[in-house]
Amino acid sequence: MRELFLQPEIQSFETFSGFADAFSLGEGDLIITNEPVLPAFKSEIPENVHVICTESYGKGEPSDVMFDAIQADLAKVSYSRVIAVGGGSAIDIAKALCAADGRMMDELFEAAPEELKRTRTLICLPTTCGTGSEVTVTAVFDRTRRGTKMGLTNYALGTDYAILVPALLESLPFTVFASSSIDALIHAVESYLNCSQATVASRMFAERAITMILPIYRSIEENGPESRSAHLLGMQLASDFAGIAIANALPSASHAMGYPFAGKFHRPHGEACYVFLNATMEKYLRDVQSGKVSDEQKGVWESFMKILASALEMDGADDGALIKELDRLLGCMLTRRSLKEYGASPEDCIGFGKSCYRDQQRLMGCAFTAFTEEELIQAYQSVYGG
Repeated sequence: MRELFLQPEIQSFETFSGFADAFSLGEGDLIITNEPVLPAFKSEIPENVHVICTESYGKGEPSDVMFDAIQADLAKVSYSRVIAVGGGSAIDIAKALCAADGRMMDELFEAAPEELKRTRTLICLPTTCGTGSEVTVTAVFDRTRRGTKMGLTNYALGTDYAILVPALLESLPFTVFASSSIDALIHAVESYLNCSQATVASRMFAERAITMILPIYRSIEENGPESRSAHLLGMQLASDFAGIAIANALPSASHAMGYPFAGKFHRPHGEACYVFLNATMEKYLRDVQSGKVSDEQKGVWESFMKILASALEMDGADDGALIKELDRLLGCMLTRRSLKEYGASPEDCIGFGKSCYRDQQRLMGCAFTAFTEEELIQAYQSVYGG
């Protein structure tokens, strides 16, 4: 039994120029980045480096259309290393480029796992602190022709080097900091509760991420949003720890439920997952309280609650109070909106539930307790709003 998969090598630099010098950035290098972050390091990029901004191919989260267009434009460009500098969109596109070998997006998803090989060196510099994509073997894309988001998981999507440069996060708007770091927290929570894949080692990384992120949130609640600047490297490390956890034991229901919703309303990944976290946790709590769990699941749940109580400084509190406080604290970072506020209809709840049950079994199979299609629909309805 494999206890832990670890990839890539993680390094940190104070500045982008420090990274550029150490890795001899130059001819044969391709940078995939995002327009908002490019000014922070543009002057430090050698002239012979080819640079692509994802926004030149579409707005928002990465899609099959964006990837196919980038792939077509790069057909005549010679490059041996891909450097992703950005959020999850830039990193996921870079991952897919290194494994595509000329394939378009639909071909990548339809290929047999053994057919995908990483053919170029991949270096990732995250400019958010949430997806942890730089340390996972998954890339998420909006598959517009299927009307949903889907994740592609394959070792060929692994990164060779993850480079942490906290200075690249300094101009990150607070809402993006909040939504991306909440994504990291949900990674850790769901990975820890994954009873089909998690190991002692993977749970160690998930626990460390939780016990780093929640105290940072409590500090920000007390000292204000601007105080986050003191925690940028810590949050990047916590994001990577959570990423290592999900590289070994996948996240589950909150992520799965977020995909069809985000595919229709084009919301950031972390925000979409957050919409459904509390509903998921309350469902798990009901199942535990009604005895619908095995002894193993009960033990995992009790261990998780102890971690939560410690991180929230609520030792002795009951499970319901801990889940309520977690939701309250996250609400201090980012307001959790109802589906109705996003423009969803009651019919969407049914459609989302059916889509999630049909297309997201890769993740739903990792849920702490199983969801029927009807329970998924009910979960969507529970966050619809009055």
